[in-house]
Amino acid sequence: MKRLLIYKIMLKKWFFAFILAFVAVATYSQNEDVVYQFKDGNVIVEISKGEDDQILNEFLEKFGSSIQINDSLQGLDSKKITSTGWELIYNDVSKCVYQKSISNLSAGGGDGHVFIDEENTLMENKYNLNVRYGVNHLKSEKVNRKLGDLFTFRYYGKSNTRSVYLSGTFNDWSTLATPMKRVGGLWEVSVKLDQGKNLYKFIVDGKWITDPENKIKEVDYDGNTNSVYFNCNYVFNLKAYPKAKKVYVAGSFNDWRENELKMNLIDGDWNLPIYLSDGIYNYKFIVDGEWILDPSNPEVRPDGAGNNNSFLSIGEPYVFTTTGYRNANEIILTGSFNNWNEGELKLKRYPNEWKAEFPIKPGNYEYKFIIDGTWFYDKKNPYTIGKDDYKNSILVVEPNHRFILKGFENASSVLLSGTFNGWREDGYTMKKEGNNWVMDVHLPKGKTRYKFKVDGKWIRDPDNDLYERNTYDSYDSIIWVK
Repeated sequence: MKRLLIYKIMLKKWFFAFILAFVAVATYSQNEDVVYQFKDGNVIVEISKGEDDQILNEFLEKFGSSIQINDSLQGLDSKKITSTGWELIYNDVSKCVYQKSISNLSAGGGDGHVFIDEENTLMENKYNLNVRYGVNHLKSEKVNRKLGDLFTFRYYGKSNTRSVYLSGTFNDWSTLATPMKRVGGLWEVSVKLDQGKNLYKFIVDGKWITDPENKIKEVDYDGNTNSVYFNCNYVFNLKAYPKAKKVYVAGSFNDWRENELKMNLIDGDWNLPIYLSDGIYNYKFIVDGEWILDPSNPEVRPDGAGNNNSFLSIGEPYVFTTTGYRNANEIILTGSFNNWNEGELKLKRYPNEWKAEFPIKPGNYEYKFIIDGTWFYDKKNPYTIGKDDYKNSILVVEPNHRFILKGFENASSVLLSGTFNGWREDGYTMKKEGNNWVMDVHLPKGKTRYKFKVDGKWIRDPDNDLYERNTYDSYDSIIWVK
């Protein structure tokens, strides 16, 4: 049986008795796969099917479900709510998934824990929507079209198709919110898409299908295959070389993969619509194997390795300022936000400060200055990571959470580490404010695990009642960001 994790949750007293019964089921079998999740006020139970269905029968019997093993797992094709409030929400040849609101659980006593399988820990975000770039691959440009802020999805159904709905990340996967209208021999609807990556499916006469006209598909956390569409925000354009056989674009956004992003010849110009997340990028065109700068882009910058590349920025600029360094002739800013490029971001000197403006998406970044050829961390910034020659300063763009550690006013140093910085042993150095240690950080949506390191000793957050067991047989504190 897989090792269980623990979420300590301060709930009503009756929850404890339910959890004890739940754990009794969880420890019953050494062979079956059972996953327990707590999400949106529901307890979700995922049970893998096998030759031995004893654990499922035990679960159904324990909680009084009216669904029996034979008819619930072998014959159900749609949702069915049991008489005791358990709902079968998914069923296939390999597993079934039940859910029930914790408000409907039986009365009991005490507060307790929710136990969750380690390798299937609850994921608030089951889709990877946070991507650096993306391009579309539709079978025909006439299939779907973008007009202003709206994008029109089209589905070519059979003559006897009765209803088609559009469902995706843009409408929270609603099955009824976005009906499509029949227009001649096709169905269509226009919706406003989030910029960047969107996942979707059609519901045709009650059956979920991917878009047959879209070549890009991916499998999500639950094992479902979805179509992918990128709401693009930039177009690469090369107004030359109409007789070229192949033209590609490559840059820092795709790690310079030269045969990946093929451009299309339209009316004598080479074009490629693309989605790029906020940031700064270097790029070049590859025309029949020859690397060239963008002739229509005057922004050309060195890459620090003796090459010049076309330069592109996407998004609203972030203004970076620092004071001092009056005797410096040149200051270059470099960091994880631009792959530590040594010649790209030169700060401009002002009477009382040095300044640089560049777009950068929300996040936590490491950086340093190159002052007249020598590398320095920012001594005016109290937040750092590493030590000695490997000490870097930390830049937090759009922080959304403040970590506070109380009760260690006599500590000489406190470090912060977690899933947001790769569990670095030499984590973020926190700043002392009064009797507390603090740091503002940008956390991604969903679950973040973290710990403090006080004078070399790892501890979980004593003021956070939400935590889970880790692979080292200790506990990590948890924060959920909506």
